[in-house]
Order: sequence, then structure tokens, then C-alpha cells
Amino acid sequence: MIATLAMITMYGFVACNKEDVNNTAQDVTEALTDESSFALEQRGNLGKHGCYDLVFPLSIRFSDGSVVAVTSQDSLRKAIKAWHVSHGGSRHEKPDFVFPIQVIAEDGSVIEVADQAALITLKKACRKNHLDSLHRRDSLHHHGFPRHDTLCFTLVFPIQVTKDEGTILTVNTKEELKTLTQGEHRKGRGHGHKHGLRNQLSLVFPISVLKSDGSTISVGSKEALKTLREGC
Repeated sequence: MIATLAMITMYGFVACNKEDVNNTAQDVTEALTDESSFALEQRGNLGKHGCYDLVFPLSIRFSDGSVVAVTSQDSLRKAIKAWHVSHGGSRHEKPDFVFPIQVIAEDGSVIEVADQAALITLKKACRKNHLDSLHRRDSLHHHGFPRHDTLCFTLVFPIQVTKDEGTILTVNTKEELKTLTQGEHRKGRGHGHKHGLRNQLSLVFPISVLKSDGSTISVGSKEALKTLREGC
């Protein structure tokens, strides 16, 4: 009887210890994912506390050279988390974007970001300090990096955009937008702009966005878009 109780006690101890180890590993992975995600957004003052929103889909590249396509902020985070899990959850990682990417500014302009230098230019033009979010969040227990700090929606195509001269175009896919912004960016090189890049395309409201809960809503103005981002 005593031997049996000892075995049960030992089994319970081992099981609890194993559970504690698993929980610790998960916490480390979550913390590393938070850090990597935050660092990626901070590079260009992106996300709800920055000045620009990413246009999905896009691709990110990890330090081991692997490239992953992502379709939303949630997909982006899951890809980063999967990388950390596959690498033992113990390595700091700073993934980078596969350029070019497109971002949407707070005024509704669609901006082509050709490379890292252009992303740095955008960051300098943003008047918001992305790190201020660290002092405004209530979940700083993950090594000082705020969780759920990203946007909770993605742009739904087709969209309409207007060019500087007033021409309105319908854009049916992200690939069409990429081609259009690249062309306009090349034509605009050398021109001054408040973002450091010539702004030649702007969203025509209303637009539709897909929220993280699966619902689709209409956004009628840049002010409504700002309110939506802040409510994520």
C-alpha cells in the first residue's frame, strides 16, 4: 500500500514537473514571438500605435534565409511563433520584410516601400513614438513587449484609389496594387513629400475590411479608419 502511494505521489510530481516545464517553454516562446513581432513593426512605426498599416499579403524572411508568406497580422504572428518553436524557442530573431511592400498611411495614402532605406525614411516621418505604446499597455509582463499590439483587420479587395491628378482606379488584387504603386513610385522619384516619398495614390472611401473575428465591415472615412485601428 505504501509503495503504491509512493508511486502515485512520484507520478503526480513528475507529471506536475513536466507540465511546469511545458508551461515555461510556452511562456518563453510567446515572449520571443512578442519581441520579434514588436521589433518588426517598430522598424517602420507600423501598426496601431504607429503611422502606417501593412497591406497584406506579404512575405517575411528569417535569419536562416527561410521566407514565409503571410496574409494578415494574425498570420504574421503565427509564422513568427512557428519559427521560434521549430528552432527550440530559445533564439532571438529579427525577421525582415521581403521588399517591396505597401503600407497605408493615416491620411489614406498608399505608399510603396521599396527597401529598408525607404522604411527608415517612413519611420522618421512618423511623428508618433512607437515605444510610447510600452507605457500605455496593461500587459507588460512579457519581457516588456506589449501583446496584441497589432491591427485587428485587413484590407478587402477590390478597392478604389485616386492618383494625384484625380484619376480613380479600381484595384482588384494585392498584386495589381503592387504593380500600380511600383509604377507610380518610379515616376515620382526625386519629388518631395511629407513622408519622404511621393504620395500618388490614396484610398477612396468607403473601404471594406476583414476583422480578426471573421466579420467584414465598411469604413467610411480616414477618421473612421483611425478609430478602428485605435480600437483593436
